[in-house]
Amino acid sequence: MEHQLCLAHWRKAVANRLGRLEGYQQEKKLIREALKRLDGTALKSMCWLHSQFRRAPPPRTGQKQSPAYALRMLTLDILQNWNRLTCHQKAHTSLRDNLRRKVPRRYRVSETNDACENAIGRGGKIRHKAMRGYKSLRSALLSTFLLASLGGVLAGVSYSSLFS
Repeated sequence: MEHQLCLAHWRKAVANRLGRLEGYQQEKKLIREALKRLDGTALKSMCWLHSQFRRAPPPRTGQKQSPAYALRMLTLDILQNWNRLTCHQKAHTSLRDNLRRKVPRRYRVSETNDACENAIGRGGKIRHKAMRGYKSLRSALLSTFLLASLGGVLAGVSYSSLFS
């Protein structure tokens, strides 16, 4: 089975690479739109863009790469990984059991390759000051007491005996 690349991470990495480039605003916009759509038109746009930059020369020893060469390499990366970026859109062949009978696939390939990331993406993100560390001794002691009391309850110690 093909391996789906995490679209959120891929788009973030591409945005970082585009952010470091000077100029080429229209081309950057076209790349961002292509990675949002991920359809046949987007693939044609990426192929066209790559053809525009394929003659950009690589940097010589000691030189930095030109923005045109950076776009050449970025479009090449996107085109080389296109199947892995669009894996979630494809109808995959059915699985077969040990007797070579078809087993229906009752799931869809998700847009991320990690079940944990997929659950986080569906559930939203939770941010809280307490998660960033303890700001005072009081909050550290309260958290420690809470954890100790929960551990005691799980170990069979009655909750009321913890306070006596």
